[in-house]
Amino acid sequence: MIVHAVLPVATIVAVSVGNWLIVMRSSMISVLSEDYITMATAKGLSPLRIALNYGARNALLPVTTSAGIAVGFIVSGALLTEVVFSYSGVGYLLYTAVEGLDYPLIQGLLLIITVGVLGANLLVDLAYVLLDPRVRRP
Repeated sequence: MIVHAVLPVATIVAVSVGNWLIVMRSSMISVLSEDYITMATAKGLSPLRIALNYGARNALLPVTTSAGIAVGFIVSGALLTEVVFSYSGVGYLLYTAVEGLDYPLIQGLLLIITVGVLGANLLVDLAYVLLDPRVRRP
């Protein structure tokens, strides 16, 4: 069963990675203009160390948020991906339920999608504690 999910998962990840890279790039550009980066440069630290240790850690926060939001897309299922790969997932089931006006099934699927998104948001909030020391409690 897992073997059959490799291509659909790879397709969804390939579509999402482009967005994450754009968010990471814009966040990194914003972070590299901060005063603490200028101070690290004045100290004589190498550009690679500044980018990885100082810049990337703070630039990861918007990417983490973007990844958490993308979970809603993944949990609900990419309808186009499911149709192309003939993979009956949540998205295709929701589509057929809407076509057939099956309201209890629609409500159940929306509940599952909502719980998945809320769980992803909880994991993102917990990841913030590990990534950003300013969020930690003193």
